Amino acid sequence: MKRRNFLKKLTATAAGGVLCGQTSVRVLAAQEGQAPASPSAKAIRGLIEKDGKLWQPIQFSFQHSGQDATAVVRVDGVQRGQQTVTAGVQTLEALIPPVETVRTAQVSVEVAGKTLPATVALQPVRRMTLYVLPHSHNDIGYTDVQAAIAEKQMRNLRQGIELARRTAHYPEGSRFIWNMEGLWACPRPIGPNSLRLSEKAGSGSTECTATN
Repeated sequence: MKRRNFLKKLTATAAGGVLCGQTSVRVLAAQEGQAPASPSAKAIRGLIEKDGKLWQPIQFSFQHSGQDATAVVRVDGVQRGQQTVTAGVQTLEALIPPVETVRTAQVSVEVAGKTLPATVALQPVRRMTLYVLPHSHNDIGYTDVQAAIAEKQMRNLRQGIELARRTAHYPEGSRFIWNMEGLWACPRPIGPNSLRLSEKAGSGSTECTATN
């Protein structure tokens, strides 16, 4: 269940950033040590899905001293959430609608009667679909001899089929599918009853790539 929920939240970016989450403002770090010289804001080249919509995160770092207090985050004057913070270095996250053009935003945090401002450059995020393919690498002769690799591949395949069986009742797109990296191991028997991979491939629980 955790894996399925995680995959549903993934959005990849051209810069390689991947984020997942559900809260509009989160305390990402409350660490001891040297405080930042001044409040700073950083745009994340990624998107977060929340309430059926995509949002672009901004991280705001600052030093808070004194008792616990409520911090209110604003972007271009619009409140994007609030969070209780403790003493120390804090990094809060605010979500804004994805930008379509390069622009500058004014970010601030109001905490303990003070307003801490910062400026951040925002860039559009290229939206991509990320496919996660569970598989194991053959590496015949590099990590082990051929016979040992064959046994490992069959063991992985049996485990993959079992996971597919256990998730067969999940919605389409959430069911586990095992991917064979090459056709080399495909014709081999995978169980005591000599059940062959072709029978499982027909059910969609396993796939073979077009390599050998």
